[in-house]
Amino acid sequence: MPSPASVVRAGIACGVLAPLWWVTCIFGLGLFVPGYSLSADFISALGARGSPVESFMVYGGFGLSGVLYLAFACAAAWQMRHDRWALGAALLLLLTGVARIATGVYPCDPGCSPVHESNTQETHRQLATAGYLLMMAAAGMWAARGARHAALKPVIGWAIGGISWSAVCLVMMFVQPDWQGLFQRFAGLALNAWVVVLALCLWHPVTGPALTLNPAPARRRKR
Repeated sequence: MPSPASVVRAGIACGVLAPLWWVTCIFGLGLFVPGYSLSADFISALGARGSPVESFMVYGGFGLSGVLYLAFACAAAWQMRHDRWALGAALLLLLTGVARIATGVYPCDPGCSPVHESNTQETHRQLATAGYLLMMAAAGMWAARGARHAALKPVIGWAIGGISWSAVCLVMMFVQPDWQGLFQRFAGLALNAWVVVLALCLWHPVTGPALTLNPAPARRRKR
């Protein structure tokens, strides 16, 4: 029977695997769809009804990556269990995984056309938007915790940079609709990079005690 430390280590490893697997899917699966453009077409079109890779994207892309995020969120929560704000940040990551899975459950229409979209596609769009917002909120909270935990300091720059870069890319999707697919992927890359950094920061302390807050500086007594 695996030890608790091994289970937590496996969960934290999912924090590296989830982003890498997701990036592989959103860039690689388009090669198997005739006429699909990585620069112009949305990621969701890969899992749209009737797509040649629909099942793989729904179960392997949205589903598996979402499950990996759930596992990582649970491991991160255990490792940071002495910090209630970090537990809240882990909860946001968990909700991101749930949103990712649910996004695949409600696929968009063929081509993800915004004209006369079905109720299923509308739900898909709302879940996808919620997933981006949850990931950005999680990045902000983990960056804040990095200021209190020495082991998490590398997360600060990556998280803030990911939020900023993804926000720019999401705006550019509307400014340059011909390149909306590429900007959407760049936004996803930015929001997944800091997760890898967080997982690497949590990896080494996993066999020791849970991370605790840095002690507050001692106040000098007035003479």
